Formats: sequence, C-alpha cells, structure tokens
Amino acid sequence: MDEVAIFALLEEVPNEDIVKGYKVDTNTFIEVTKEELENVALESTVGDEEANDLRQSVDELAERLRKATLEAPLRSLLAAFVLGVWFARRR
Repeated sequence: MDEVAIFALLEEVPNEDIVKGYKVDTNTFIEVTKEELENVALESTVGDEEANDLRQSVDELAERLRKATLEAPLRSLLAAFVLGVWFARRR
C-alpha cells in the first residue's frame, strides 16, 4: 500500500490502538512495546557518579581548548610585536 492509499484511508484512531514502532524498510515497521522501551531506558542509563565524572572531564577538556585557542594567537602576536620592536630599534 502506498502513501496515497494510506492517506485516503485515514480516520481517527483510539488511543489504545496507537503503538510505537521502528521503521525497518519503506513499508516495514516493527512494533516496540512499552516494556521493551522501559528495558532499553534502564539498560542505557548511566549512574550519577559516572555522569558527573563524564561532565567534569568534558568541562576540563573544554577549558583546555578555550585556553589553547586564546593563548596561542596571543603568544604569536606578542612574539611578532617584540620582534618588530627589536628590529625597529636596530635601525
């Protein structure tokens, strides 16, 4: 059945008939039950301590990147300035 035919047959569906699913192919879907979704959610959760460690690591890395992106250009600019002053005084 193509999409045009599906839209032609549309009618209101009661809440108890609505299901969640995963699209496998153009016209192929796999139904996912509420229990399956809950199990996946439980398996994929990370403990609070692990989540805090991960956040701290990401924050530390972000801070190091911020410093590197700010300090490197400033060092280059300072070196060019000092070199320019030194060169100008030699004349």
